[in-house]
Amino acid sequence: MTLIYNATFDKNTRKLSFEDKAGNEIYSFTVPERDPGSVDDITKPLTLKATQDGSTVKLTAKGSPDGTFQTSRDGGNTWTDYTIGTAIALNTDDEVSFRAKADRTSKQGVNDFFSFEMTGKIEAWHNVMSLHRTNDFATY
Repeated sequence: MTLIYNATFDKNTRKLSFEDKAGNEIYSFTVPERDPGSVDDITKPLTLKATQDGSTVKLTAKGSPDGTFQTSRDGGNTWTDYTIGTAIALNTDDEVSFRAKADRTSKQGVNDFFSFEMTGKIEAWHNVMSLHRTNDFATY
């Protein structure tokens, strides 16, 4: 087994190289360019997107945590009060966003917390802090 002694990154070629103590390259790879469109937007609320028809998502409470939430099915243009434990049906490419109805939704602990239950296949996008603050969660 060879130990890595040094790592270098060439910004021009995007090559990351690992060297042993003698300066011999023992491993390298080229870091691919990142698609700017794939970078997640932390200014948007937590959004769950189905990748399979018949998927469901619901927010549940264990114990007695404090907090109320809202959901949006139109990208955050309109918000509706959410009833804890209500399953939301999603088909492929359907999305639902969640946010706190009022800031500082908390009083979580070992026995008091919220959690998501999901069926099917769901992707999570954007900022989970929207469950804690209504609007300025990106800078919280």
